Amino acid sequence: MSNQVYEIITSQIIEQMNAGVIPWHQSYVGGMPQNGISKKPYNGINVFLLSVRAFANPFWFTYKQAQEAGGSVRKGEKSTKVIFWKKFTPAHKDDSRQPGEVSEDDLKDHLIMRYYSVFNFEQCEGLSADKYDVKSGVFNPIEAAEAIKVGYKTAPRIVHEEQRAFYAIEKDFVNMPKPETFVKPEFYYKTLFHEFTHSTGAAHRLNRKLTGHQAGSGLYPELDKGLEER
Repeated sequence: MSNQVYEIITSQIIEQMNAGVIPWHQSYVGGMPQNGISKKPYNGINVFLLSVRAFANPFWFTYKQAQEAGGSVRKGEKSTKVIFWKKFTPAHKDDSRQPGEVSEDDLKDHLIMRYYSVFNFEQCEGLSADKYDVKSGVFNPIEAAEAIKVGYKTAPRIVHEEQRAFYAIEKDFVNMPKPETFVKPEFYYKTLFHEFTHSTGAAHRLNRKLTGHQAGSGLYPELDKGLEER
């Protein structure tokens, strides 16, 4: 069972990387992940697994917990797997086997790893916005960076609908995490200009193949090589 959990968690991380997310490097934050019912912060690798989803809200719920809190998970939302350790007591502790027929290690209690699925507050509906409100930081625009942004005369529109950064070539817009959730304002502009670079590949701009992060497309050999090796 533990091997299965390792595979599930590894696949979850690889999926994030193939979507263009570098899990161990993120310049915007959503607060320390915590359970929405108990308010207890997650620890260990769970902090990593939940933080890379890049939601602005730090509260997470199981499907049942969201219902208990008066809301529900929106249809079509994808869960995130987190792990926990459970004490396991061997069933044969009280069986009829004689001394020597089972090793001492087999008789010891030990921990086994399990997983369960959770959803972020932003993936739910009907939950109290006041109860789970998050106080964001203050964003102070950088004048020189704003001038560069304005100077991009044919720039795609910028929206802040999702707490992740990407350029959508079909509708020609850049989605950015909320400015006030970045660790520093310069990180906001660094991320924005990176997405602007992708947008230059649109047909009505430079018409070059630099418009996405999708592995397997042939546009990013380093990602395709990783797929071949798996």
